[in-house]
Amino acid sequence: RICSIGVFIPSYGFHHVVAAVERIRSENGEDVGILFVDGGFADDRAFRETVLGSREWIEVAEKVPHPQLGSFLERSDVFVRAVEHESVGLSRIEAIWSGVPVIGTNVGETRGMLVYNFGDIKTLCSHIKSILNEAVQIDIQHWGDTFRREADGNLDAYWRTIVGDTS
Repeated sequence: RICSIGVFIPSYGFHHVVAAVERIRSENGEDVGILFVDGGFADDRAFRETVLGSREWIEVAEKVPHPQLGSFLERSDVFVRAVEHESVGLSRIEAIWSGVPVIGTNVGETRGMLVYNFGDIKTLCSHIKSILNEAVQIDIQHWGDTFRREADGNLDAYWRTIVGDTS
């Protein structure tokens, strides 16, 4: 299963994920499904209907409390963050912390991930197939540890700024 988090507006790229998975399903006959976790803060109803269509292999989870996101990620084989614009991309890091390989657009945090240009369905499709077929290995543990150390360091620096350096 492929998991993607975002909202049903074009800049979140859900339609690109669907196009890539449809290509994999038709070319390889693989029964690949998608789970979209809908953040719910924006919604283009017409776009949503176009993306979902009558595709029974797409599931949508809505209003998922943040503490439960990990359980969705852990049950996924691949996490795709298909968004056009990104800051850090916390969901990418959370997926790595959950042990899931990440494919993301080449914006925001990209270390330890396979990347592609927004809208490049051919490369997205290739990356998904390479992970599902285990043709590429990503050292998820290394990157999870790296992001954890950086997060802990950032929190420590923030705490010292707020309360004063007590060392």
